[in-house]
Amino acid sequence: MKKIILIIFIAVTIIVGFSKNVLILKDKDIESKLNGCLESGEKEFISLDILKELLPEMTVFDSAKLKEILLILPTNIIVNIDYDSGMVEIEGGKSFRNGAIEFGGTVYLNLKDVFAPLINLKYITNVSSVIFYDEPVKITSIKKTNNEISIKTDGPYIDNFMSVYDMISGSKTLTLSPFILSDEISDENFLYPGNDFVRFRLDNSFSAVPEVMQNEIIFENKSKVVRYSEEESEYGSVLSSFKDEGYLLRLCETVFKDKKLQIYSFLMDPKDFELSFVFANDRIASYESIDSMAKRIDSIALINGGYYDPTTAQPIGLIIEEGRVLSMPSFDRPILFLRDNEESIITRINPDLNVLIGDNLLTVKGVNTLYIGEVLLFTDNFYKDIPFHEGNTYIVIEDGKVKSVGYKCSPEKNESVLSLKPSVKEKIGDINPGEKAEIIINNFSGGNIDFAIEGGPFIINKGKPVTSLERDYYSSALLDTRAPRTLVGVKKDGLLELIVVDGYQNESSGLTFWEMVEFFEDKNFNYLMCLDGGRSSAIYFMGDLISNPGNGIPVLPVCIYVKNKL
Repeated sequence: MKKIILIIFIAVTIIVGFSKNVLILKDKDIESKLNGCLESGEKEFISLDILKELLPEMTVFDSAKLKEILLILPTNIIVNIDYDSGMVEIEGGKSFRNGAIEFGGTVYLNLKDVFAPLINLKYITNVSSVIFYDEPVKITSIKKTNNEISIKTDGPYIDNFMSVYDMISGSKTLTLSPFILSDEISDENFLYPGNDFVRFRLDNSFSAVPEVMQNEIIFENKSKVVRYSEEESEYGSVLSSFKDEGYLLRLCETVFKDKKLQIYSFLMDPKDFELSFVFANDRIASYESIDSMAKRIDSIALINGGYYDPTTAQPIGLIIEEGRVLSMPSFDRPILFLRDNEESIITRINPDLNVLIGDNLLTVKGVNTLYIGEVLLFTDNFYKDIPFHEGNTYIVIEDGKVKSVGYKCSPEKNESVLSLKPSVKEKIGDINPGEKAEIIINNFSGGNIDFAIEGGPFIINKGKPVTSLERDYYSSALLDTRAPRTLVGVKKDGLLELIVVDGYQNESSGLTFWEMVEFFEDKNFNYLMCLDGGRSSAIYFMGDLISNPGNGIPVLPVCIYVKNKL
């Protein structure tokens, strides 16, 4: 059975790789479309829903039975889409065998062959986004001093507009697109304009992560703000530090395996502070810049969260916030628990989630998910309408009681909605408003769980570095690539530590799995595990980015932040 599931999973990942955001830049205004792009092989596909928005006068005839869609464009050109076979025919004799794909109930069109020719917009594509635009953003002035480089524009800027390439010399090449230079700008020896892009060099004293204000992009000279000291730590030389009652923040530099590392450590006493989540757009599941999330909450420190499905932005693994389960555990991976807002532990215990309705105890199979299950629970921060299935019973729960029975597309504040398949409803009988409806976390660990986040792999477990058996839970691509890393650990004295290791750059190369095991084995941890890493890794302190993400500021579904206890 496991082999069959594995084969199905592999087949799906071959058909559809991962999603990118779709950005639409029109009239100097930017609009983001989440999950609007899929990759299949080397081809990219854009959602038909986005085409409908770009061409509102287009007529659409959809035959779900025949798996066929007919489009009549505003120009009266007819487009026939057979999304079962992938064939797309455009009036005038053009046909494309790999012109469409259907995934998750949504039809996507081949970007290059079908989608782009139908709209009157240019486009570019990069690692994280596909950007459609009518006119490139114009750079109106550039001012370069020893302290900063200031670039002023006539339009918006977001992180997806910039790509970074590290040069052997240690400097960086940055590319802004879609951007052009104003005619008023004289030749600069560090600027290389191209076709709707501007490329320029930064030496390694400047941060490649800009500060963005309205129509201004500022690259700051890092040597201006980093204070070197002779202090040494378990992570190497301390470049800068900040200490306050209950916590210590340090930026450290060392050489490991003949490669440079920059390590950001936030050490805290969980008796004085607590962890909490900030979700993209305050919803599950959605995407938002980590910079935007950091700026709209009051936090001491903030890091990227756990793993997620890039096609849906759905968190992967257990999430518990203020005692509420918002995402179910998976894969038997390690989980950080905070019990009674003081004690912290990392373990592989996967709690069960039950709902007690009257005298009936039901096991919840999924939380805030689009997957079909016998008993599903949806909380008030689910990102879209609850799926409706004919014959299912829907129960609205509030304050430990049944509030109402009947479909409700979206829970209100402090409500939850339970979706039951007909077979479950038949077993438990009638349900009436006012009955007890208690959500129970069976955590097997004692105490009240206030916070939990699933991650992995383990690096240190019960005070000892892990063995090769830990590899069985993860792909070699995740483990063996030298990459930025985000980790959370419990020290032997009970303190909690958040760690970010920069990567993808000469100043800091990142770490592989075995390098993490070797590097952290003598650092006084009882438990240490990874959170999501790679291009997701970042740490903020007092609302400011202090790490240097190699691929620009991450766009993520969820972050973890430290706040004072009330």
